Amino acid sequence: STLWFLDIVTQTRHEFAQIDGQTEGVSLSPDGSLLVSFGESTIRFWEVSSASEIAVFDLESRVSFTDLVFSPDGTQLITSSDDGKIRVWGIPVE
Repeated sequence: STLWFLDIVTQTRHEFAQIDGQTEGVSLSPDGSLLVSFGESTIRFWEVSSASEIAVFDLESRVSFTDLVFSPDGTQLITSSDDGKIRVWGIPVE
């Protein structure tokens, strides 16, 4: 998968990152400093300013996430999945 950022002023897209496997969704933190992607039982955290992957959560069992969103204060990530579970994750701090 390729993650892209769209410059809304120039209407051009810029490649952000290449990821092995499928990306099913992304979410941007409230302050815009972190991007989270999910897919194939993996959650990846990216530092936006450097486009660096800072953490990866590899889940042991296959989980099909249906959505993810940051908490309003940006300290937690909330995911829902097709097994009916809602999970709350702590945000890794560098």
